[in-house]
Amino acid sequence: VATAPAGAGTQALSCNTAGYVADAVEAPTELQLAAYAGRYHGNEGSYAASGAFNRFGTADLVIAGDGQLIYKGAEYETTSVCIDKAAGGQGKVMYFESGAGHCDVSDRADPKVGQAWGVSPLDGATVFTGGRR
Repeated sequence: VATAPAGAGTQALSCNTAGYVADAVEAPTELQLAAYAGRYHGNEGSYAASGAFNRFGTADLVIAGDGQLIYKGAEYETTSVCIDKAAGGQGKVMYFESGAGHCDVSDRADPKVGQAWGVSPLDGATVFTGGRR
């Protein structure tokens, strides 16, 4: 488990590195977290075996300035927040684990999945995708 490096503009956030490629992620600084904070409006649903997305409705995901998640108006305690050390194909992604699910937020929008996506912290099954500020 990593925590944000000491220094100006940081807070102690826990990053559970066990679920990632070794040395690929770290705990974000307060400044990094602030850059990702905001409201992301997207779609809820599930993926069929064919890969088609079956949309049930819409949802708002809010990343609070302290790293906590608000999904569809309910607050969820974040248990781990990690950020990529280097940008990949979907940009530099910050990973939030909370409740029964997880949400990933990128510093740039992908045409297919938007800027935020993941699995509902409410039930751990409903997919959230296409999230945009």
